[in-house]
Amino acid sequence: MANLRADNLTGTGGRNAIDGSVYFGGDNDKAGLSIADTTDLELGSETNWTIEFWVKLNHGALSDWDVIMGKGSSQGSGEYEWFVEVMAANHLIFLSTTAGVAWDFNQQITPVLKIGEWYHVAIVRNGSGSNTLKSYVNGQQYSSHTSQNIYTGNDPFGIGHFAYTNGLNSDVTLSNVRVVKGTSVYTAAFTPPTSKLTVIPNTVLLCCNDSDDVTQEETGKTITSVGNPVATEDMPPVGVDEGVTFEGDTKVNSQGVMYFPTGDTSQRGRGRCIVSNGSPGTQALQYLQMQSGGIMQSFGNLANAAGLSRGCGSSTRMLVADGYVSPASTNIIEYLTIATTSNGTDYGDLTVARRRALGMSNTTRGVWVGGTGASPAASYYNEQDYNTIASAGNATDFGDASTLTSTGNGVSSSTRGVYAIAYNGSTSAYNNTLEYITFATTGSRTNFGDLNNAKGYHMCGCSSSDSTRGLFAGGYNPSHNIIDYITMASTGDATDFGDLTVARRSGMATGNSIDAIFVGGYIPGVNGTVDKVIIQTTGDAVNWGDLSGTAFHEGACSSDSHGGLS
Repeated sequence: MANLRADNLTGTGGRNAIDGSVYFGGDNDKAGLSIADTTDLELGSETNWTIEFWVKLNHGALSDWDVIMGKGSSQGSGEYEWFVEVMAANHLIFLSTTAGVAWDFNQQITPVLKIGEWYHVAIVRNGSGSNTLKSYVNGQQYSSHTSQNIYTGNDPFGIGHFAYTNGLNSDVTLSNVRVVKGTSVYTAAFTPPTSKLTVIPNTVLLCCNDSDDVTQEETGKTITSVGNPVATEDMPPVGVDEGVTFEGDTKVNSQGVMYFPTGDTSQRGRGRCIVSNGSPGTQALQYLQMQSGGIMQSFGNLANAAGLSRGCGSSTRMLVADGYVSPASTNIIEYLTIATTSNGTDYGDLTVARRRALGMSNTTRGVWVGGTGASPAASYYNEQDYNTIASAGNATDFGDASTLTSTGNGVSSSTRGVYAIAYNGSTSAYNNTLEYITFATTGSRTNFGDLNNAKGYHMCGCSSSDSTRGLFAGGYNPSHNIIDYITMASTGDATDFGDLTVARRSGMATGNSIDAIFVGGYIPGVNGTVDKVIIQTTGDAVNWGDLSGTAFHEGACSSDSHGGLS
């Protein structure tokens, strides 16, 4: 019998670890948090106060004067007060004014910050005169200044944006934002907090610390969400999280009885995503930590200069059906070990050489459906192949799709894969039909329902690792930013979910138990974006990162916690 005491479920470290943050997407998302004018957030002539927070710069190419937090309106109205802002050079500044009409304090308070890394920042006033206003970065003093009194006005307080006009939006993720008015929390170098911040005496603000609610605030203030700031489990890497301990055998060997998953449930919502560049003649691979986003990093290379590929995988391996190795279509399958950053290794062959054979998988089997031959107008396939992911070898015939199909995509649960019948060579043959296969049996394909729109082809798909939902996004007819979702366990038509940040085709996608991310695609001038949605909600995607340098499209994508995996 599993031991389900509360302390075992939570984990001693898990109770106290920093457990939430808020993602702000910059000018594209216009996301922010606002608090109506309150004297609590006016620093005025207070000689002891502390502003602290964890911050991560999400992307490069930042703008000057983007607001991390602050109170005030504009110089013309005579209501400037104080602000923390990020500059294009990737450092933070603190600004304040004594008269409200112009900044008379404007100082850099951090070194240049690396994109995608968390930093603890504290700004502390401790008395009056010289060397009484100091900034600390990761517990070490960075700057020291002469303090001054600060103008008090009647304007709102903003986090992630300039609340007066919803402008100067910052592309950052913030966690544990705390303002203490009347106490200098830090007066010398210190070890940054290793647990979530709490309300201590004189705390007037504590927020951005809940992974479910962006408006949560611990002192009773009302926070208004503007745009679409996203509550996340992306957290500073501090503290000890012991995870969940299940004592004893947790499996029940009888039908119809749920058993608890083994393993460390602190991995929920995390995962490494790997993507290949599907442009013919390329071998590049990049990866991203899904919980934190940011700029993707180099992973290694495919063994072959391949393109027009598709992928699937388990929690440890990603399989890539190469698709096209100049000058012809190929049957080559490679595999990657997701936990490493290494090159592709030969795995085996498809039953028929073809490009764009979509991939779906559970923990055991990967299934490849359809594809095109050397000349897209000449040959299309309805073949379905499968591989046993853990062992290398050639694919085996699985059955057939109901019709010739190419450039669709599929989503997976632990028992079934659902794929979109896409394009068969005729410009009038854009399709919205969904079919499904059962991984454990061969020769099966059954009608599932229809997408909301005939996306034609070059869509991407992914699903939640708890097997509940599958998402289809983008495509060409002639171009789409639409996201649809299906409920994996039951057949039926798709439902509108929301929109990608920009219309695209030939993108790649994967997911974990919380988030779906959509990578790259053919978007003239904007090929490098990474979008994210929270799978169990509906709504438009937010920008979550960027590919590094080269724009990827028509490639393979998988993760170590994708849909259908335990």
